[in-house]
Amino acid sequence: SVLWERCGMDEEMPEGLDGFGGDDYDEEMGMDEPDDLPEGIQKEIITPAESEWRMPKKGDEVKVHYVGTLTDGSKFDSSRDRNQPLEFALGGGQVIKGWDLAVKTMKKGEIAKFTIAAEYAYGEEGSPPEIPPQATLVFEIELLGWVSKDDLFGDEGAIKTQLKEGSGWRTPNAGNEVLMSICTKASDDSVLEEKIKVEYTLSSGTLGALSKVADKALENMKKGEEVSVKCKKAYFLDSHPDGGTVEITLHEMYDL
Repeated sequence: SVLWERCGMDEEMPEGLDGFGGDDYDEEMGMDEPDDLPEGIQKEIITPAESEWRMPKKGDEVKVHYVGTLTDGSKFDSSRDRNQPLEFALGGGQVIKGWDLAVKTMKKGEIAKFTIAAEYAYGEEGSPPEIPPQATLVFEIELLGWVSKDDLFGDEGAIKTQLKEGSGWRTPNAGNEVLMSICTKASDDSVLEEKIKVEYTLSSGTLGALSKVADKALENMKKGEEVSVKCKKAYFLDSHPDGGTVEITLHEMYDL
């Protein structure tokens, strides 16, 4: 695809462009409010999201369908024609800047048209032969969904991926007791240890080397939520220098 080739990574990415983003919009006008996007990116809502208020954040793996055209209407790329949605890490620079700024303003199920100036696309040079120099591009994007990912400590040493959403609004804090299940896996995905429905007090340290990761992950979890945390050596067991994965399910919260 044109967008992926821009990154010089076309051999690793299947045919198709890379991602976009979204924010709140004016319900009556079907347009984003002025502060959501820079002047060089215009957004028009085609199909609003139904009963959805959340938007993806930087680092989340988003999944979209898109159709890219020039301002004269000529199409240069489309995931719909291939029947192959595009998946990419939002805000990771895998796509043109306009996409990263745009898709973070979208909600699941929303379809929007983005008109992106050259400075947020391919600039003065364009991307011949499909995209001429200084071209303004138009993309119709549908945000199909995303996988929520969090860098727990800001150093890429422990990346949390949500496997199942929880319910309610409460989340535990330091000193709170919870009922949880935890499964520890080596880098080859073999199970090292599994504990089912055990009581744990946040910040108690009773999970040993895994306490720091468990505490940080649980702080933002809701009842019934399941997560997987991919850990590097610094946040895993000393006996496994290649790191591993910690899977956590939060069953109940007490003393909140």
